[in-house]
Amino acid sequence: YSTKEKTHLDHLSIITWNTCGVKPTKGLPNKLIDIMNFGKKQKADVIFLQKTHIGPKGYNEINEVGGWTSYFTVYSPRSKGVAILVNKNIPHYQYICNDEDYAGGYIVLFCKMHGQLFTLVNVYNHKEDKQVLGRLSQYLQDMITEKHFPLKEDTAFSFTMRLTTIMKC
Repeated sequence: YSTKEKTHLDHLSIITWNTCGVKPTKGLPNKLIDIMNFGKKQKADVIFLQKTHIGPKGYNEINEVGGWTSYFTVYSPRSKGVAILVNKNIPHYQYICNDEDYAGGYIVLFCKMHGQLFTLVNVYNHKEDKQVLGRLSQYLQDMITEKHFPLKEDTAFSFTMRLTTIMKC
């Protein structure tokens, strides 16, 4: 970047990954670090993780990964869970707020990147959870109805999003 830093976003790279848990295993002793390193190699701006399996005692692992700011649900060490990881190298990144599902099914992040407002939503819809999409839908409707979205009605922009999905368990 030059002395006149770029504030307009013309692309956003997002990776989404069903991790089947982020804790180390025998076969993957550095599982979360490996995921983050893969994200860096792919030049990801944002990583969505599903099925993180982060319980009340396991949240430190995801907080301690360097180079990424993490927002995540805490639910059970054996099921569910989602996370949004934002690359710390994004220019002009500004956290606004986040909210998560009480049952670990979704997380919503309101932020600014490159001077533009974003609402990032990561959801894990387990086949047995018949209500998570309804809760998310109701949450988003309430946010619009109550005008809690940090967006102006006249805000409009376009950009290209590169989305890479990884479903390997």
